Amino acid sequence: MAEVTLGDYTGYILLEMIRAREMADHYSRTVAERYAADEVMRHFAVPRFKVPKMELTIPVLISGARFSQVLRFDMAADDFVATMGQRAAEARERLASPPLPGFPGKIGPVMPGRPDIPILLPPRPVPVDRDATVGAAVTDTGDPTATPDLRSLALDFHAQLVANPDPLRPETIVAVMWSRIFWSAMGDPTSSPTAPPESALPTDPRQALLAETSQDVLELVRSRTVIDRTTIDNLLINPETNVVKNGSTDSSVFTVSAELLEEAFFLRSVTDESGATSTVVEFE
Repeated sequence: MAEVTLGDYTGYILLEMIRAREMADHYSRTVAERYAADEVMRHFAVPRFKVPKMELTIPVLISGARFSQVLRFDMAADDFVATMGQRAAEARERLASPPLPGFPGKIGPVMPGRPDIPILLPPRPVPVDRDATVGAAVTDTGDPTATPDLRSLALDFHAQLVANPDPLRPETIVAVMWSRIFWSAMGDPTSSPTAPPESALPTDPRQALLAETSQDVLELVRSRTVIDRTTIDNLLINPETNVVKNGSTDSSVFTVSAELLEEAFFLRSVTDESGATSTVVEFE
């Protein structure tokens, strides 16, 4: 089935009208040259017809349409920050393995060159500050997932997802921003906002955990990417007369009615007092 846009079809009809006028003017010029060469006909007016108004009624068959969907990331900033904090805390907890017999520590990075031998990390001391007056203990949990730095990273993450010009492709944003949140949550003093810590060797179990959690975050982002609105780009029609006649109904055909008014313009060269020449447009 032949399909063209309604704009292309209507524009082509108008273009054909201009070509018809051009063909008529060219023929009038040819007649004028013949008249001028004839001793008798040179005294006659050269015939030329002008169509000041033309009415067109064109039935067209609607065969389809081209649509565009506008997507957006739909998740409130506070909810997103809370979710990222929860994901970071879960990742931090997953690094903690059951303590070995006789050693109440955690399994940390593996030994360089020996991925089968983990480095045992001693338990992190919990600083306690006892209030002399009240006598109560104030405990610092040391959880970096609740710090202002992580909230700032999560807000930046959210802002980039909202401003993403291609919401269907958030992979780069997720990879970069979640990596920053992940390493911030690990609390490694050698980490930076743009790179993993120096201790994160390829055999570091945190690298595998980062890859796994990055995929989880990516799936979350994709699940919260929704269709904001749908717009029509083009209306497609079938201009073939026999198809319009035999393969249409009252609900699938509409009529384009147009009144064309002929208007011409002239390009004239104007020379000012300084001798400069410019071109002006004059309409009939």
